[in-house]
Amino acid sequence: MKKLIVILLMAAFILPSCFPTRTYVGSYYDDTRVKGYESYKFAKKKQAFFFLGLIPLGRTQVPMPEHGSCEIKARFGLLDLFISAITAGLITTRTIKVTAAKIVEEAPAQPAEPVVETPAQPQTQTQQPATTESSELDALRQLL
Repeated sequence: MKKLIVILLMAAFILPSCFPTRTYVGSYYDDTRVKGYESYKFAKKKQAFFFLGLIPLGRTQVPMPEHGSCEIKARFGLLDLFISAITAGLITTRTIKVTAAKIVEEAPAQPAEPVVETPAQPQTQTQQPATTESSELDALRQLL
């Protein structure tokens, strides 16, 4: 019984749970549910703590996409578990991963049949070209 208690206490100090945290920023959650958007890993960093996570060792600055729409996932991974086990819980780390969404460009559709152009027919009436200056002036007068 004593051996089981010692093993459970060691596991409690050395092997903290995965405790994943997922935070959506901006319109990332909605964008990834719409066709035409694809998720990709934007950045990944480690955050270190001392004494079983009680004292942070510095501040981790993870870069964010310019548009600000992303998912931030912080978790305790396998490498973090290994670091914590080697140092007997004195130093623990967490992995912070930033995922962003981008628009997937589809290839333009190819026409099924080639387009054949017919020669232009000669015009019988002469048309006056529209003056662009007068139409631009009219548009500006309407705005004022």
